[in-house]
Amino acid sequence: AQARQPPPHEHRCARPPSRSLCRTPAPVAAMRGHRAGPLVLVATVLGTAVWLCSDSGLPFVQTLLGHAAATAVARGARREAATTASTWARQGRGRGVAMEASATLYDVPVSNNGARARSRSLCRTPAPVAAMRGHRAGPLVLVATVLGTAVWLCSDSGLPFVQTLLGHAAATAVARGARREAATTASTWARQGRGRGVAMEASATLYDVPVSNNGARARLIIYAKGLDASGAVGVEPPSVLGGLGSPEFRALNPQGKMPLLKTASGMPIYESDTIARYLVDAHADVAPSFTPTTPELRALDNLIARVHDVYLVALQACLYKATPPFGTFQSRWKALGELKRQVKVIAGLASEEGPFLTGPEIGQSDVAVFPTMIFLRHMLPKFMQPGWEFNELEAFGPKLLKWWGHMTGGAVPAAGRVLEEMQGALAKWDDSGRWDAILHAGRQDKASRTIFDKIISKEIPSEIVYEDDLCLVFKDIAPAAPVHLLVIPKRREGLTQLRHAVADHEYILGHLMRVAGEQGKAAVGEGGFRIVVNDGAEAGQSV
Repeated sequence: AQARQPPPHEHRCARPPSRSLCRTPAPVAAMRGHRAGPLVLVATVLGTAVWLCSDSGLPFVQTLLGHAAATAVARGARREAATTASTWARQGRGRGVAMEASATLYDVPVSNNGARARSRSLCRTPAPVAAMRGHRAGPLVLVATVLGTAVWLCSDSGLPFVQTLLGHAAATAVARGARREAATTASTWARQGRGRGVAMEASATLYDVPVSNNGARARLIIYAKGLDASGAVGVEPPSVLGGLGSPEFRALNPQGKMPLLKTASGMPIYESDTIARYLVDAHADVAPSFTPTTPELRALDNLIARVHDVYLVALQACLYKATPPFGTFQSRWKALGELKRQVKVIAGLASEEGPFLTGPEIGQSDVAVFPTMIFLRHMLPKFMQPGWEFNELEAFGPKLLKWWGHMTGGAVPAAGRVLEEMQGALAKWDDSGRWDAILHAGRQDKASRTIFDKIISKEIPSEIVYEDDLCLVFKDIAPAAPVHLLVIPKRREGLTQLRHAVADHEYILGHLMRVAGEQGKAAVGEGGFRIVVNDGAEAGQSV
């Protein structure tokens, strides 16, 4: 009843007053250089329909059809039309559409991860029909059909059909222009509250602290898009909710970890990758897009981010956490070795040309890897053993170093802001002595080599009875019993005496005891044996 009515002098399709919206409307912009009548019609339909399908245009459809029905139409049309159209494209349906060489998925039936890609979800009801389930109203049928068809025509799958109708260049201009410009205009209108009965929402809040590399991933997007300056997204520490362990915080994120995003509608979103992708999606109208232009580059962007999340970040605790485990590793040294290997994997995936990880455009992979690179550059040098100096080129490779130079050289101001935040927080960690008691960092094994080290390196011969990657079992040169075996770790890691054992040594101590039991049984059969640990010269320790 209180909906805004346009004054008589204002045409309902007039441009909004904002200068940011004083662009040529999407269909017309896409038409530059093309005068064909059919193109005008297609461009107009596509631009309008894409807007109606978008989150920004949805309130208008909700007003027309009702909230539940409109939501079902938009979501169903977007999802199902893309699915059906993709199937049609693979079948080569459409006149004059040349089929491209097919891709190959290498997988086996038992793989649940592969089944994700092999999903039978392609065998769905076509978009307009699926969107209509539970809704019989005549206008809904029309809207669903138009939306589903138009979204397909705008999609990469439907584009070949439009190319056949209008010609390749014109059709590509229509689809890209309509998708980009309609989304931009519609999102701006939504922020201004244009549309009958549409209430403006409060801003979202990211709960995070400066030292968090996972949170910095989201902050970089927020800063780059200016979402903090515009008031769209605020950044607060978890302490305003009582801290990570508080009932208030865990009610929003049961994992009790940062970062956490509370959207304007009150929906909690956690896990940095999900937050980052939500921010890019929800603010797609604000540059930069963080979305590479081609399917191949988008796949590479996702792959680098995935390798970073699954294989690199999972191990980063070995750089600063006091005790294991570190991902799947109990040994900090092995975790460090695997972490450095995964850095090389990412370096191998990076674009040769740059300046970003996937090429000319900044993407999700850049915002994921950049804060972690700050960690690595600050922390890895702390774990260098005597005689092994840190070498940037060996650790990161030329492509990552070139990318790092671009990200920190002023081309991406948001990256510079994140760098300053994280370096300030890490300096406080340094001042607090965080690494003083961490094995291989502040706590390093600087004791002289012993005869055991020379036996392990085979400089001195011994009668070895068992050997694996962690320990060596050999016969004592001066046995004090009929069977006298020595069991020693191959990597000393500061464990020159049992009294020096820390949590990092639990994995090797347990391994030594298991091997001692196995070798004792193998040596004496069902008879008894003793396991002795000499700690200190007073207790008989001679090496």
